[in-house]
Amino acid sequence: MELLLYLGKSMLLLSMFYGVYRFMLQKDTLFVSKRHFLLLGIISTVLLPVVEITTVTYQEVVPPPAVVSYTETIPLTHIVQDQEAIAIYWWEIVLVLYFLGVLIMGVRFILQLASLLSIIHETPSVRVQDKRHVQTHRNIAPFSFFQYIVYNPSQHSAEELRMILKHERVHASQWHTADIIATNLVLILQWMNPLAWLYKSAIEENLEYIADSETIQQIQSKKAYQLALVRASSTFTVPALTNNFYQSFTRLVVFGRQIRLFKSSRQIKKRIIMLNKSNSKKVNVLKGAIVLPMLALFLVSFNVKEVVKYVSLTPEGKASEDHESAALKPVSNPPDRIAETMVLPEVSEKPTSHTGDPKNDDETTSILNETPKKRIQNKGVRFGDEIYILITKNTTEADLKMHQKTLKEEHNVTFTYSNVNYNAKGELTSISINIKSDGGNGNYQVAEDGPIEDFYFYISEDGSLGFGSKELEERMEERDDRKRARFEKREELLIERKKELKDRRTAIEVKRNEMRDKLMEKEVEIEERKKDLKDRQLAIVRSNTEDTDDNVFVYSGSSGSVAKFGSGTMEHSILIDKNTSDETLAEMKSDLSAKGIEFNYSKLRRNDRNEITRIRIEVDNGKGQHSITTTQTDDGQPIDDILIELK
Repeated sequence: MELLLYLGKSMLLLSMFYGVYRFMLQKDTLFVSKRHFLLLGIISTVLLPVVEITTVTYQEVVPPPAVVSYTETIPLTHIVQDQEAIAIYWWEIVLVLYFLGVLIMGVRFILQLASLLSIIHETPSVRVQDKRHVQTHRNIAPFSFFQYIVYNPSQHSAEELRMILKHERVHASQWHTADIIATNLVLILQWMNPLAWLYKSAIEENLEYIADSETIQQIQSKKAYQLALVRASSTFTVPALTNNFYQSFTRLVVFGRQIRLFKSSRQIKKRIIMLNKSNSKKVNVLKGAIVLPMLALFLVSFNVKEVVKYVSLTPEGKASEDHESAALKPVSNPPDRIAETMVLPEVSEKPTSHTGDPKNDDETTSILNETPKKRIQNKGVRFGDEIYILITKNTTEADLKMHQKTLKEEHNVTFTYSNVNYNAKGELTSISINIKSDGGNGNYQVAEDGPIEDFYFYISEDGSLGFGSKELEERMEERDDRKRARFEKREELLIERKKELKDRRTAIEVKRNEMRDKLMEKEVEIEERKKDLKDRQLAIVRSNTEDTDDNVFVYSGSSGSVAKFGSGTMEHSILIDKNTSDETLAEMKSDLSAKGIEFNYSKLRRNDRNEITRIRIEVDNGKGQHSITTTQTDDGQPIDDILIELK
């Protein structure tokens, strides 16, 4: 997190300097002053993010009148334990991507430097005045690297080579290579900042303007120098990390490949325009001073650390410094809201004394005036064989080191911390803690945009350990409430469903009883009807009627078989149904024969239930009336009732 903060500040500073250069200084011909301005931007980008301005504030406090003690008993109800919680934050992913880019840019820089040194050392150098000249056979543009000037004499005329060497001597004499190296190093760190690439191009461009300006004063023909620039454009390759005569518009060698740079004609045009441009007024350099209030605003906004010193008044009225506390320093008693989230074992009577810290004293007074609450000191509290340590937004690195030393020496517990970051107010914004003991190990990480929420860790008497916080307790309570609400809703639904099932079962049972009663009534009705028909059948056969009308009318049910003899009023009838037995049929035949009626039946068939499925009835009254009726069914179904009525 600290690295990301440093990079953010560094990129902001570089952007400020580039903005001032781009809009205020770029078109001026004060090339040396512009070089100094751009180098100042590089130095500020590297150093100012780590500069810290400390402000001291004194506050007077009145010492407490006396030491007060109290006793409290706190039940142990719940402890939060999360020994292997590992959180992955977005800034960790950003750091991985950033370092990957730094690695790629660093390897690129090393390869470029190695390639350049191989060109310089493949041919022996010759000292000319105070510079070393290296004549190479490679098809590359002339360039300088610190005090080395490398060129291929066979590619240039004598006059052109003379101008080129003067140009490169300016680069070497003024140590322009240092500017290029410094810019590339910053670019490695800020590879993701597009303004860093533009800043590098601006520095290289201005160095060429300086060399052109110095060279043109040493030769007789400015026009010949300009023609040399145009004539040599886009004909040579340029090693990286060098100053050269054709900088910014020739081909570039990167990883052994030649890359043609775009807008070469535009770069040539800019250099020629600057050669012919009149000199700017020296007072124009003051335009760069606009960056000073911007730097002051930057330092005030991001690099100020506030230190508060408390001064206590003695009874005689003399003031003496009680203690010094930076904005980062915690008070000895943590806020009530964190103490309330922690549940501790029963505590024996402990005295509580005033410390001189007004914040701490106010907390102590408020606690004594209301119902006692459990408290945990930031320096660590021991309850029996259990240890509790509270970490707040005001915890300092000195406190962390004290915890680390105490836990190791007194309890053989390894306590390590990392990713410790504070905001401008000195409040803790992120921290990662790792604890290892004989009973296990635990991790806790937190990173916030603002100050962290207070949390604690504990080590129990059996060696187990864990972490807790108000936020975690609230989340667990919310989760329990949601579970409880779901269970209650499910219970209500279950009760409703049970009631619905019970009502349905009751309704089904009522319907079932009604159907059973109806069936029983139907069966009774059928039995009574059968009995009545049987009685009627027997009464007809055995009646001693004196009726002289012997006409007979025979008909059946759904089969539709009908036979009628004569006419008259029906007084007697004979019924044949599916259950009529052979004995009954024989008895019917005998009784009718006694009345002078011939009654015969044949083709009698019955099914498995002994029910009549087919029968042929023949009736003859002996008076010339004769009838034959045949009744049968399919699939073994019983016949319908056949009624023989006597007229």
